[in-house]
Amino acid sequence: MKNGLTLPLLAWCALLLLLPARLPAAQANGQQQAAVPQAPAPPPGPPASYHTLYEFQPPPSPPAAATILSALSREAAGKVFLLLRQQKATGKRIAVLSAVPLADFKRETEFGRLWGEYLLTDLADRGLRVKELRLGREITILPQTGEFVLTRNPGELAVAEPAVDYVVVSTYGNTASTLILQGRLVDLQSGETKTSWRHTVPLSNELLALFRQAPATPHTIPIKAMP
Repeated sequence: MKNGLTLPLLAWCALLLLLPARLPAAQANGQQQAAVPQAPAPPPGPPASYHTLYEFQPPPSPPAAATILSALSREAAGKVFLLLRQQKATGKRIAVLSAVPLADFKRETEFGRLWGEYLLTDLADRGLRVKELRLGREITILPQTGEFVLTRNPGELAVAEPAVDYVVVSTYGNTASTLILQGRLVDLQSGETKTSWRHTVPLSNELLALFRQAPATPHTIPIKAMP
């Protein structure tokens, strides 16, 4: 009876001893199977439907009036400088006048004054002898206001009859949408136009605001041509 029970018991013990040894082998086989590379998935096909997106771009704003006038003034000053250098006349004296409207040569506007300042600055910047017609005899100091030496009063001018060789004159007019600006370099002794230029600029509200008439009444001073 004891022998009959001992044999099955020994068989179960042997089976329990062999089972842990089989489990790692099964796990290893599973890991090997998992390490097998899989075929890449096919690329996705085109979408069934799609929408085109449009981004609104506002129209570009026009350049500022200061940018336009600066570019035109540099071009005109460069043309004057090249002419005088070719004629070996860069030492001649030049006076720059404010631009006036074609309809009235005696009317001065903020635009005309501003354009004259641009030309005066760019001509002098190229080393030309630009005569300042508005230079006063003395510096005026006003308390809490500032110091002044430029004047448009003939009685306060440093030189009553400035002597110059050339004068730069400018005129302008406009259509409903375009500003037409013209200028020339005139020899005061002979009255000949040495060079000239014309510019057309899209008319903007900023430029139109400069066309208001200057409040001061213009004065007259004589200019003497150099012999």
